[in-house]
Amino acid sequence: MNQEGNAVDLRYVIYIGAKPEVVWEALVGEEGVKAVFYGCSLESTLQPGGGYAYVGPGSEGERTVHVYGKILEVEPNRMLRMTEHPGPAYRANHAELETRLTY
Repeated sequence: MNQEGNAVDLRYVIYIGAKPEVVWEALVGEEGVKAVFYGCSLESTLQPGGGYAYVGPGSEGERTVHVYGKILEVEPNRMLRMTEHPGPAYRANHAELETRLTY
């Protein structure tokens, strides 16, 4: 937030020294997601306009939605754009807390 209380764009740029196919596998592939996202699985059809959720064990081993959102744009092995919310277990106002991600 700036001094006037307005949201300010915050951008992080991360460079990954890997082939696009390897990065894609880590983001959406079964084994890649499990390894990168702490044992989670990705529930999504990866269709623009559709939803997604990274789901895995919670603190007591129960099924937990860790993050969820909407797929905005997909170009396999090139780009994945989506919204993201923290899972309901993390914040009561999770639906109000939205971030946009572009991989």
